[in-house]
Amino acid sequence: MTAPPSSRLIGLAAAAVACVCIAYVFFTGNVWEDYLITFRFSRNFARGNGLVYIPGERVHGFTSFFNVMIPAVADWLYGGESIMPALTVYRTACIAALTAAVATLGLAMRRDPTIPAAAIVVLAVAMAVDLKTVAYAGNGQETAFVWLFAAIGILAIERGIVEHWLLFGLSATGLMYTRPDGFVFAGILGLAGLVIPVNPEDSRRSVSAGFVPLVKAAGVCVACYAPWLVWVWRYYGTPIPHTVIAKVNAYGDVHAARSPFEWSVAWAGHTLQDAASVYAPIYFNPADWPAWTPTLCRLLVGLSIAPLLMPAAPGLARRSALAFLLGLAYLGAIHTRIGLLFPWYTTFAALAGIVSIATAGCWLVQRCAARTWARVVVAATLLSVGVGMAVLSYHGWRQLALQQQEIEWGVRAEVGRWFAAHAGENDRVLLEPIGYIGFFSNAKLYDYPGLVSPAVVDARRRGHRSIPEVAAFLRPEWLVLRRNELADASRHPELREAYDVVQQFRASPRLRDSVIAGGCQGSGWLAFDAEYTILKRR
Repeated sequence: MTAPPSSRLIGLAAAAVACVCIAYVFFTGNVWEDYLITFRFSRNFARGNGLVYIPGERVHGFTSFFNVMIPAVADWLYGGESIMPALTVYRTACIAALTAAVATLGLAMRRDPTIPAAAIVVLAVAMAVDLKTVAYAGNGQETAFVWLFAAIGILAIERGIVEHWLLFGLSATGLMYTRPDGFVFAGILGLAGLVIPVNPEDSRRSVSAGFVPLVKAAGVCVACYAPWLVWVWRYYGTPIPHTVIAKVNAYGDVHAARSPFEWSVAWAGHTLQDAASVYAPIYFNPADWPAWTPTLCRLLVGLSIAPLLMPAAPGLARRSALAFLLGLAYLGAIHTRIGLLFPWYTTFAALAGIVSIATAGCWLVQRCAARTWARVVVAATLLSVGVGMAVLSYHGWRQLALQQQEIEWGVRAEVGRWFAAHAGENDRVLLEPIGYIGFFSNAKLYDYPGLVSPAVVDARRRGHRSIPEVAAFLRPEWLVLRRNELADASRHPELREAYDVVQQFRASPRLRDSVIAGGCQGSGWLAFDAEYTILKRR
């Protein structure tokens, strides 16, 4: 454990992470709600209807090339109506990508002889007990590809960006094909390598010596990403995904006019607020989880940043800590701009933080060899946070298994099938969660905030800021509302007079019984989606 990580140990660590992800898939069966939004694009493309959500309407309502194209190819090959063949192929690709990311990070650790082999073990354990990393690698999200291409970028920097700018450029390209904001992640990694160079001699050279390779890498990224960008621009009429346009000013009061100072204050507040969410459970609510959860998450944030205060720490740890800090700043900017932070946005920050903790923690344990008490303190801290994250992950697996069985299959998929049998061909359905309902109904949807619905985005720009206001403006034939959304709608006289309740779908009593009997954590999130009411316009 004190020598640099061997190829065998790196392989075992990668295989262990893959096994945990496979176990998650079998235990929870979880299929991400938004995967089915993208998969409707994939299926239409595979069946010859174009890369569209609704045939005939060209709206760029997905964000990841990999997330839409891998399932499309699989669905074209397998055919049939089941979602499972394409999903299985995509899950396999994601788990393989996460496995390769572990191996790539292990190779990066080997570049620094001060990083002991234990670091790759701690890295693998930290990934395995981080709920969001495992969940989003196995449920149809593109998180694993962020890990893989960011890891390749880290390896390029550790090998020397001057000589390996091409590899860094390819990693940036992969990040762009994974997410439209992939250039931000690549830029953060590049900046961290520029501020904390691998070779101490580089710090005494001109900045241009490190900047020029980054410019060359950016050129590679632009050249490799341009074909897809040009095609998207011509096909949809804009290079910016409609999902990005729809989310701007979508939640909270961010649409209100603010001065630059007010924006700066809001950004700083959100950055601090969102730091702990990097390691928190999915859609974390303090009331639904153990009281020590926020403390644990804040401790992990502190450990992620700590290497910046250790000048002698391995360069990989310090660069990762800086990338984590810059990642938090980016999360704060997103939150400030759209009014909400979705849990999958924290992927890059979690990656940087986990690498920082693993490398710096194990280096510190080895460095404290002569001080037994210090070594015990560091090792005990790592063990304690690992056990804490494992407990949260255990409860998160149980929560998501219930979510899948009782809500996704038991409620939302059934709502979609109901619409497939009752909605007219040209009927419009307004709702927020369009994944399962949209896929299984194949109906024309108006979603809030308008991921696949330019009409909803236009309504919001006209000042209609909530689902009831949008419904009153667009007058769709159908509304699908959660309990709290129904309560909001009932306060609008126009909606009370124009719509009748025709059907309700509730999660089975098994959900309530399981939560009560099993003491399931995260019950608030489960309750949020447990009931839907369908209203029809008179």
